[in-house]
Amino acid sequence: MAIKNEMERTGRRTATGLPNWHCTGISQTLKNSFYCGIITYHKEYTPDFLVQKKVKNYGEMALTQVQGRHEPIITVEEYERVQKIMKSKTGKLKNPTTGRKLTGVTPPKTVWGRLMICSCGRRFNRRKWRTNANGEKFFGYQCYGTTQTGTIKSRLKRGLPIDGICQSPMIAEWKLQMMANYIFRHFLINKQKVLEIANSLLEEHISDTEVQVQDNSKLIEQKRRELDRANTKRRNLVDLLSNCDITRDDYQEARAEVDRQIDKLKAEIEELTPVVEPTEEEEIDYESKITVLRYALEQYTNFDTDGDIPESVIEAFVEKIEVSKDCFRWHLRGDFGGDSPIPMNVEGNRKKGATISPQYIIPPANFGDSGSYQGLILN
Repeated sequence: MAIKNEMERTGRRTATGLPNWHCTGISQTLKNSFYCGIITYHKEYTPDFLVQKKVKNYGEMALTQVQGRHEPIITVEEYERVQKIMKSKTGKLKNPTTGRKLTGVTPPKTVWGRLMICSCGRRFNRRKWRTNANGEKFFGYQCYGTTQTGTIKSRLKRGLPIDGICQSPMIAEWKLQMMANYIFRHFLINKQKVLEIANSLLEEHISDTEVQVQDNSKLIEQKRRELDRANTKRRNLVDLLSNCDITRDDYQEARAEVDRQIDKLKAEIEELTPVVEPTEEEEIDYESKITVLRYALEQYTNFDTDGDIPESVIEAFVEKIEVSKDCFRWHLRGDFGGDSPIPMNVEGNRKKGATISPQYIIPPANFGDSGSYQGLILN
């Protein structure tokens, strides 16, 4: 991050001519042995010569390093010192099965993380806003763009350029809940229409029954990928033996280890694969189920209470929330969405009183009764 800030402060451009740098690109550059005169081969390999699709090498093949003929720009000692520093600051979170670093995206755990999208196109990251005297934590949401580049305020404070930087501020969670309460109590006031739409969906899917089986599909797919890599490793051992690159004793020892790994993976895949025994179809009283669920739905759509709207209800009726530096645009689903989103904002402070500022004076007819709306004060 310090290198990134210095490059941007001095106006240095990336290899593609962009003014904004990224830590991942800098990290890859610092790990590249080419700059110290060493060329590393087999970073990628082609497991299937018919498909000719390259995959990253995570230990299936041995890396080969040779001294290049080009002029290095740093010494080998400097390169190794940098690797040692980076390794000391890198977390060791790895998959215990494969030994590879865990990758992927953690799905949002809250309804706001799933619904909000920034005007710059990125999602939002939930972060701690503050902690009160009683130890209670309050959270907010920050655009992933500003978590990587820094906010406008922080960049100006460090003397960094702000061209192309996302201007969406960090959002307190209570503001989002406050706007949701306002929308559901002022726009979704046609309760009968809400119930009609929900009931139609309920009747459509109430008879969709299936045997509940534990979903091991992701784990099975992971095991199959490991099995493919083990088979590739076994084929590579045959090639090494035929080219006299290893002795027969070494080959037999390595082959026995790979065979044990393959047998273990096959057994694990077989154990994880569900076997569903056919059962006689049970008669289900769908009318009774619908009656019970409709009663629960009546309670959920009672928006006249002072409590917060449940997250499940918010996600059922809100398609997405677009966030910009000026306002929030709420997109409602289906017939409640109208032709345009609902723009609004929250003004004021939570302790002294905050006010909702909708930009619709008269909502579309399908929202319910028309009329003007006053600001909602939060005490």
